[in-house]
Amino acid sequence: MATYDDAATAAGKGSAGNLYLSAANLVGPLWAGVATGTANYIILTPANPVLSLVTGMTFIFKASANQTGACEIAISGLEAEAIQLKGSALSSGQIDANGLYLVTWTGSVFDLLAVS
Repeated sequence: MATYDDAATAAGKGSAGNLYLSAANLVGPLWAGVATGTANYIILTPANPVLSLVTGMTFIFKASANQTGACEIAISGLEAEAIQLKGSALSSGQIDANGLYLVTWTGSVFDLLAVS
């Protein structure tokens, strides 16, 4: 469950009354919307910004392009991180435009867990 985070306001990351997500108040996968960016550099912008990635955070998104090689995801303006499948970088065609995908942050990379 998300809560209002006035500490984010104090840190210059938003205005009073905005809703921010942190690991302490996130339960279950978060819908991160339709991806923007490029085929191999996916940008996700959830309705409620994610302030930092915490191991186990899981996101669902709709791809907007056919991925063609190694791929990264940037969420809420955070640094882009690699996506892997079973411990290896993605190869061409593992993310298709308009498909729904589930990724989980492992602490070092995003694991691609499910595809539609």
